[in-house]
Amino acid sequence: MRAATAKYHNVEQALADGYAAAPDCVSSPDGGMGYHYFNQALFMSPTLDPRQPEVLLYAPLPNGGRRLVGVEYLYAYGPTAPGPNASVPTMFGHRFDGPMPGHFPGMPWHSELHAWLWQANPKNGMFAPFNPNVRC
Repeated sequence: MRAATAKYHNVEQALADGYAAAPDCVSSPDGGMGYHYFNQALFMSPTLDPRQPEVLLYAPLPNGGRRLVGVEYLYAYGPTAPGPNASVPTMFGHRFDGPMPGHFPGMPWHSELHAWLWQANPKNGMFAPFNPNVRC
């Protein structure tokens, strides 16, 4: 995963590869996620590929720039809630969180798995949703 995403330390490369920035930096009392850069084509694909994350996560820098801190894998179900027997994917031996409704208008029901590849998360682990070492 790290080798496949190393090029995205350059935000311009992420934009060139079809990732688009969401406007808000996401945080909670449990830590931050940072800015989400979504790749719509990957998000709507039924295939999950560890080398092609649907979302890149960036932390803000004091100079206004952004630093790659992690990735997020998303599995889309569709516009309505999946049934109680919906299959929830796993990757790297970890079950995705969800299913859950979209976080913004037009985002379908989905399951998600965060991976803190570029910012250690010693308190919650590599696959936790929030990272206390990421701040907005």
